[in-house]
Amino acid sequence: NARFLSQNNDTTLLKSAIAFTLTTVGIPIIYYGDEQAFDGGNDPYNREPLWTSMNPTAPIYLYIKAINAFRKISKIHYEE
Repeated sequence: NARFLSQNNDTTLLKSAIAFTLTTVGIPIIYYGDEQAFDGGNDPYNREPLWTSMNPTAPIYLYIKAINAFRKISKIHYEE
């Protein structure tokens, strides 16, 4: 499947989709490369190599990191 940003080049919408994915009930799954804002289209363009361009300071990467930190401290999906 094509990457999110290849269908709609709006990082605000991508952030909204990621926030929903990470905060809703269930196991969150984010397609590798979305944290780097990869925008490849259909196969084979959706297979950009992550290991040659991983940037831990990329804005979407930092956004996901912040939401994950919030998930850990808030325990929003834990039952007591």
